[in-house]
Amino acid sequence: MLRQLDELGVSKSFLEQTKHLDNNGLESLVNLVNRGYNETQLRQLLNDGFKLDDILYFANRNIDPNDYARYGIINRTEATWVKRYIQAKGFSPENMRQLVEKKVYPSELERLRVNRPSQVDNFIEALQGGGYCSIQLEPFQETLDQVLRKNDVSLEEFNRIRRTSIDKLTDEELEKIIRVRLDAEFPEPTTIMQKVIKPSDYEHYFSGKYNIRGFITRAQDVKHLDTPEEII
Repeated sequence: MLRQLDELGVSKSFLEQTKHLDNNGLESLVNLVNRGYNETQLRQLLNDGFKLDDILYFANRNIDPNDYARYGIINRTEATWVKRYIQAKGFSPENMRQLVEKKVYPSELERLRVNRPSQVDNFIEALQGGGYCSIQLEPFQETLDQVLRKNDVSLEEFNRIRRTSIDKLTDEELEKIIRVRLDAEFPEPTTIMQKVIKPSDYEHYFSGKYNIRGFITRAQDVKHLDTPEEII
């Protein structure tokens, strides 16, 4: 490998810098030089903390170092996340570029539960305009009506059952309420949720000082509520 690199014109000083590399690392270096990566470029990438096998991985996917930032590859950590999402989860480089364009970086995707390529478009749509206003959201009342009809339960009967203590329900009533609950939609990783917060707490939530917990609802279920009085 060292002889190949010498024949490719790699300087002795650069070879000295990379003397710690094993055969796999040296093979990656040979491949990169053959691809046209110059010594200055490789020195800079190595000094920035990138690994040669990661550089080669992105090169094989036509991601040029000059475009790394467009795909969220801004440091070694983000490079590892990008590689994981492309390699293990089936994301495309274009998926990563779309997310980064919306200021969502690879290391944030797991926390945001964006784990499948099919979720990307919905997630980006949810971010358009900074919220859910541009998305057609079906309120829970409409969903509930469909579920009740499916289970042959009237709204009046449903309200009566849900307001009754569980120890006073008959087996038939208990079965009905369980069926309705199981047929209701559960929030998905890409479901837009909403929480009412005080203006004084705004900075605490967005700085990460406060965790989001407590009373949280699906945005589609409360989109008709516009004032504090309606919410309360």
